[in-house]
Amino acid sequence: MPRPRRPMKRLPSSGDVPSSLIREASLLGSGGIEALRKSTVFVIGLGGVGSWAAEYLARAGVGKLMLFDPDDVEESNINRQRQARPSTIGQPKAQVLAREIKVHDWQKIQAFREFMDDRKLMERVKEFSPDAIVEAVDNVTAKAQMIALARRKELLYFTSLGAASRLDPTSIRITDLAHTSVCPLGKDLRKVLRRKHGFPGEKEGPFGIPAVYSLEKPWKTADDTVKDGSYVPVTAAFGAALAYLVIRNLALPEDLKPEPIPENTAPRE
Repeated sequence: MPRPRRPMKRLPSSGDVPSSLIREASLLGSGGIEALRKSTVFVIGLGGVGSWAAEYLARAGVGKLMLFDPDDVEESNINRQRQARPSTIGQPKAQVLAREIKVHDWQKIQAFREFMDDRKLMERVKEFSPDAIVEAVDNVTAKAQMIALARRKELLYFTSLGAASRLDPTSIRITDLAHTSVCPLGKDLRKVLRRKHGFPGEKEGPFGIPAVYSLEKPWKTADDTVKDGSYVPVTAAFGAALAYLVIRNLALPEDLKPEPIPENTAPRE
């Protein structure tokens, strides 16, 4: 006997839905679709994780997407980044991605060839007033600065931890940044946030920043010749989890409150 479907709370109905989003409206409701259409979302870092988060948010119908990345497409990006192909090598990642992911006529997608830190983020927050921020950068200093700013300003902010050197997309989890495990980047990031930015200590509670991470330990080759290898099944799944966090928070009425996963399935660093 099939299990009954769980009832889903939705935002109030808003009337007509674009034909391109009818199937999504069946899940989120017309109120959820309208909420996404009225939203402004930043995606910071457009590599193997961030480029796919941007793709999924564009298809889901976010009305305004602001894309930030200082780099150009390189040949080594082709295996895992949405905008990377032989014809785009040497072009700015943000501009190429903005051009390629727009699928709804009413969307506005802007590209910024910028390295983001707390100062630059504050400038753009004042300019555009984002409803949510997705961040997928690997520079620990800039990452910590932006997370600290988000906490001070109470911004809706979602961060990605390490996706490199993993094989298994089913090991991806979401929890508060204070409670991630296994991931070396998460451990390093917490040290910086606690030492330089006054974040709560290990037993002092959550940070208030949801993080996407993996329970899979980073792989190494026998001679340790492979460093930071990555491929699209994992990086795109990280991006999908980040997009889910945005949609869950903006398009549905119940707030997402990540809970630490059980200790017996999440060995600490």
